[in-house]
Amino acid sequence: MPWELPNPPRPQAWPVELVPVDRTHRAVLGHLGQLFRHDMSEFFGLLIALCPGRWTIGFQRYNPGAERFWSRVATEVAGDRWQIADGLVPETRPPDTFITFTTPRAAGAP
Repeated sequence: MPWELPNPPRPQAWPVELVPVDRTHRAVLGHLGQLFRHDMSEFFGLLIALCPGRWTIGFQRYNPGAERFWSRVATEVAGDRWQIADGLVPETRPPDTFITFTTPRAAGAP
């Protein structure tokens, strides 16, 4: 069984240093955020693909990477069969945008 296999050797760990950041590090932090969103899109795409059916996911367009992230996830799981629309504009906060798609049932699934 896979859980009985020996663990592969781990690479040598290097010390990690935590340093305070300020506005001068903004570009680096932005790139790290993009990398995190990119890496997580595969995970979210897999998770969503495991749960077939209609999906509606809300996000805020003022979040710089949100539309790109959810569009990429939707494309991974539903191809070009997804829609995006702005919701009603509430008085107390920015409006939500919704991306909607349907994931197919996997072959052989009940």
